[in-house]
Amino acid sequence: MNYQEIIDKPVSKLTADKILSMPFERSIFLNEYRYFRNDGNKSTYKDFISKVLNRKRVDSDLLSDVIYLAIDIKFYSRELLDEISKMLLSKKDYLIRLACLDYLNSFRRNIDKSVYLRLNQGIFRSSKNTLLRLQSLINLMSLDRDKYFPLLSSILEKETMPTVFYRLINGLKAGNIKLKSEEKRVIIQMIKENSFDRKVKSELVSGLE
Repeated sequence: MNYQEIIDKPVSKLTADKILSMPFERSIFLNEYRYFRNDGNKSTYKDFISKVLNRKRVDSDLLSDVIYLAIDIKFYSRELLDEISKMLLSKKDYLIRLACLDYLNSFRRNIDKSVYLRLNQGIFRSSKNTLLRLQSLINLMSLDRDKYFPLLSSILEKETMPTVFYRLINGLKAGNIKLKSEEKRVIIQMIKENSFDRKVKSELVSGLE
């Protein structure tokens, strides 16, 4: 099975099952395939996600991939949220926990407000990882932007890595969170005053506008 056969068009259930059983092809499929929502295989993907999360030992990349697959196919359940919560508050790789925060962001309307608040605040208060703390604040802005934007801004003003600003833009878009004009102005000014490459600055400012 070649690369183009894996990602170029919607696949059948039989093909999806076959790809998901082959580690190399599966990795390409989970990261490059663009037809998860409309190929008619949602039950296959839900079963695969559940099986992976029920394994005792799972490769970090695969674990992150299945969380994003759940987001892609709009798979929310209380059981899945429980697994996401456990991983988020564990000592797993930060990329897995970042995927968990993205899951919360994507399904915040389905999640009890007190649970959503507890999980995001827990990461902001306990983690030393900038990307995790930033994403937790992006998530929390959907509840109280006047309270959490200043905290988010304080993280950004100390940051010299463009990765953090790209994460901000992607997180806002994923959560359909619109910045106020003044908030946008503050962040754009930070970008312009930073030592980023001119092309990077242009991309970041464009992403916010």
